Amino acid sequence: MRIAIIGSRGYPYVYSGYETFVRELSERLIRQGVGVTVYCHRNLFRKRPKEVNGVRLVYVPTIERKTLSQFVHSMQAVLHACFCRYDVILVVNSANGPFGLLGRIFRKRTAINVDGLEWLRPKWKGLGGRYFYWASKMAVKLYDRVITDSTEMQKIYLKEFSAVSTMIAYGANIPPPAPLSLIAKWNLEPRNYFLIVGRLVPDNNADLIVREFIASASPRKMVVVGDVPYRDRYAEVIRQLADPRLVFTGYVTDPGELAALYQNCYAYCHGHEFGGTNPALLQALANGCAVCALDTVFNREMLLDGEYGFFFGKERGGLGRLINELEGRGGDSLAGLRRRAPERIRENYSWEKITEQYRQLFTAMIRGPVRDTLTQIDLIGTRIHHLDMIGVLEQLERLVARRCPRQVITANVDQLVTKRNDAEIGRIFREAALVVADGVPLLWAARFLGTPLPERINGTDLLERMCELAMNKGFSVFLLGGMEGIAASAAHNLQKWIPGLRVAGTYSPYHGFENDAQENQKIVSLLKEKRPDILFTAFGFPKGIKWIDRYLPACEVPLGIEVGASFVFISRRIKRAPHWMQKRGLEWFWRLIHEPRRLWKRYLLNDPPFFYHVLRQKFAKNKQG
Repeated sequence: MRIAIIGSRGYPYVYSGYETFVRELSERLIRQGVGVTVYCHRNLFRKRPKEVNGVRLVYVPTIERKTLSQFVHSMQAVLHACFCRYDVILVVNSANGPFGLLGRIFRKRTAINVDGLEWLRPKWKGLGGRYFYWASKMAVKLYDRVITDSTEMQKIYLKEFSAVSTMIAYGANIPPPAPLSLIAKWNLEPRNYFLIVGRLVPDNNADLIVREFIASASPRKMVVVGDVPYRDRYAEVIRQLADPRLVFTGYVTDPGELAALYQNCYAYCHGHEFGGTNPALLQALANGCAVCALDTVFNREMLLDGEYGFFFGKERGGLGRLINELEGRGGDSLAGLRRRAPERIRENYSWEKITEQYRQLFTAMIRGPVRDTLTQIDLIGTRIHHLDMIGVLEQLERLVARRCPRQVITANVDQLVTKRNDAEIGRIFREAALVVADGVPLLWAARFLGTPLPERINGTDLLERMCELAMNKGFSVFLLGGMEGIAASAAHNLQKWIPGLRVAGTYSPYHGFENDAQENQKIVSLLKEKRPDILFTAFGFPKGIKWIDRYLPACEVPLGIEVGASFVFISRRIKRAPHWMQKRGLEWFWRLIHEPRRLWKRYLLNDPPFFYHVLRQKFAKNKQG
């Protein structure tokens, strides 16, 4: 496997997060036998060896101007790479989005790591912001794979650009304890200072944090690590703030000194606003810091909704109150938080894990088709994929190979009707990797509307066919849900019918578990431990698809499918309708006879509006025609 990496300043040059990413990823891929070439800015390297630590280096000249340097360098580098025999070209920085066109022209496999919401950052306001937005839009159209570094960023790209991306986070290393003497140069004492680390730019909100600290009653110091490499009014205003408790260190380039500052602070204050997975916050966790972070969706994802830190808002007095509250607790009340912080890195953000995810992505790109295009039809406002069972199985195999947690929905009449009046369910349907038709009435409606579907993809049939696929491909499955004993009984029957099937485990939580945070965390931990390739849930609609939407990324399972009553049918607790009834669309009637108390309202009251909406769609289509 041969990989080219483009878009950073180069290797082993270390300046920012991109260069750290390139160094950590390249060196680990080399140790796994992957050939890596990094494209470097020629003007930044006085000595230009062809290879360092096994990483091949190509030096490309560029225009030495801040706004054009990276743009010109990346364009030339991508063009050069297109004439080389690389299996995958990995580009970093969404500004390089338009250069995916070169990959399309020369039929090269390309992936781009788009980083954060660059178009929203104050430093790129105006024309710069508009370019970054356009470049990001081009990236999702032109590159074969788009990589986002957080689940929340993944959702934003799906909502903003209707683009499915692969989520692979940024990483961090857990450093050894740093000598206490390293902080003496700033006259600091352990646990006697708050800490900020980052460039002094508006979107990092250093001014907000410093002003709130000044207004607080804390007797400790506030240490500000970072600067900007140019004259800047914003940074000057922060440095001119008068308070004897403030300590400005400027840039700290020595890794040992920076680690010592992290490891001995009372709390780290994080104000970064527009990124995904932020390197400075990862370093704080890796070094065992208690964290106070700006309340953003990205920071909540990294700190697991407050399990690994505190949050503050941008309103006046918000952070000041939090600082005073922490001071009022007395003693070292943050010791437990500091002790647990590195666990977050080990579990989710280690460079070893990140490298393995990239290697799997490259492997899937090489083995599979360069781009996927799937036909969909519109059925009363829901996009249904036009696939038969074989096509669905092919897509599901591809999704497992990509190792990016995604949900597949087998939609029926009840779901399509409910979705029309529930925004959250609508979002989940839009973000699903596949939505297929489970229900003969959906096939009737599609044919009536002039967009026939090839066949019904029933959840129970799909579960059994997926288990056969899993056995052949060596995948493992996990059955989650149903009444006590149902999942285990279904797993037993599946292994009896499909010898060699690997069942990673089964679990049936108690009724109402979805409101118990501790029980949900227990399930997540169980799935992370068992590491199945496919998760089948039997929670029912809409509980099942909502649970998968919320927890599947944390479980690190590539594929999640809610299969409703399938466990009950497979365990033989309830008999499925005869085949002739299934084929004629009468399975609902069979189920109503056997479970009238539970299903009468759904079939007799909730579902009939479906046919009204189909007629409206038909009349609207005829009118347009």
